[in-house]
Amino acid sequence: VCSSDLSGLSLIWKIINGEAQITLNPWTDDKAGREEEDTEGREAFTADEVKILCEKATGDMQTLFALAAMTGLRLKDCCLLKWSEANLKAGEIKKTPAKTKRFKNGKVVIPMPPPLHRMLSRLPQASEYVLPEIAKRYLTNKRQLIEDIQKHIEACGIQTRGEAAADGRRRPTIRGFHSFRHFFVSSTLQSGTSMLSVRKMVGHSSEWMTDKYSHVLNLAESRKAVGLLAQSIDATLPAKPSPESILSTVRAVVATLTTENLAEKKAELLALLAN
Repeated sequence: VCSSDLSGLSLIWKIINGEAQITLNPWTDDKAGREEEDTEGREAFTADEVKILCEKATGDMQTLFALAAMTGLRLKDCCLLKWSEANLKAGEIKKTPAKTKRFKNGKVVIPMPPPLHRMLSRLPQASEYVLPEIAKRYLTNKRQLIEDIQKHIEACGIQTRGEAAADGRRRPTIRGFHSFRHFFVSSTLQSGTSMLSVRKMVGHSSEWMTDKYSHVLNLAESRKAVGLLAQSIDATLPAKPSPESILSTVRAVVATLTTENLAEKKAELLALLAN
């Protein structure tokens, strides 16, 4: 159910609630599961944007962003991550994402990159939650937390809204917290990680993920093909000198060094080493 639909249903329910004397509103955020950030319309952050977002954030918010970028976990899973799920000794996160709890094998295992491991190791473990203040904000005022996240993204000069489909329509959100997840998936796929491995880490089980990130896979394959082509082209060029040949040439250059030709010979040596 989208956010606008929920708002309308909630308003209608409030109107008829007085007449029907029903106290439970099934269309509130916590009952219906308002989509705050997990939508297909989000675009991935670039590596530069992730760097800016993390560098300009402070405290728990910085850790929250780093956690999302390096694990691909959704907002709720990041905010409510527990120490029982973040194993610093093993260097991995084992968690059943909120969205896949209904599935039999919904648990994901995500290795902690060294920067994330160092960041989490510095945190106190007095609470069950890795980020207790963030967890509290999510549980008590999720909407305000999401608004603060969006404000930070915009303050970093990153566009969060796309073009409206028609006049008078609300401009769609194209970047938000979920963009960290798309960044994680795209980056790991481009690094050569198999689709199956990425699926297991982020908890996708359907072919939707293959369709969603097919352009990333195509790009990775294209880069691989171009790399192989470059190697074949290089093979037709004169062979590079051997280390022994380079060493012999360096010795010859050094033997001819004088105070007058020092700059010239230095440039010659640097050019040789660069090759």
